[in-house]
Amino acid sequence: MNHRFGTLAIATAGLAGLLLLAAPLNAQSPRPKGEQGGSEKTETRTDLKTFSFPFHASWISSKPSSTMRLAQMSLPGPNAQSAAAELAVFHFPGTGGSVDANIARWKSQFEKPSRMKDSEFATERKTTADTLPVTILEVHGKFAGGGMPGRPAPTPIADARLFAIIVETSQGPYFIKVTGPATTIDHHRQALEAIVAGVKRGAKEPEGKKKPTSDPKG
Repeated sequence: MNHRFGTLAIATAGLAGLLLLAAPLNAQSPRPKGEQGGSEKTETRTDLKTFSFPFHASWISSKPSSTMRLAQMSLPGPNAQSAAAELAVFHFPGTGGSVDANIARWKSQFEKPSRMKDSEFATERKTTADTLPVTILEVHGKFAGGGMPGRPAPTPIADARLFAIIVETSQGPYFIKVTGPATTIDHHRQALEAIVAGVKRGAKEPEGKKKPTSDPKG
């Protein structure tokens, strides 16, 4: 009887060993949902000294087309038929106007469709990121222009969106302005919201809470 059990135990151990040898040497546990495979980067950062912000690795950085721009990027459309959106960063120390003045100017660059509600045309949010006041403006409608003097007028876009982020620092407000087709902006919405959440105070920005600035009339 003991001889039979001993033979069975040896056979079972041998089978287990064969199964282990047959298993792939590089087998890995399943990745959590949403995790990127390999060494693919999903975001990088732009450092403006007073603060930095993340942006998606699929966005294409290019040389600014104007000396008024600190950075410029192209956000590719969701498919070959969709046009890209453009991200531009501006900073006008002492000359760029208040946050409220820029918001009013950007709204004026869009035409509200007659059947669209005001709440669907423009929304404004305020938050704080690493103690820095941040304002987010979204506008949806026909982009009618708003180019700089001496430069060609931008091409109108029938169904466009603006996603603007204003970061207030000790050096004045910085403006991150994204404009383009609504489908393209919507495609990158999660990455745009990640900019807001990922703003980090820079080496040249002193610690401490800063009060948001606005026009006296509000």
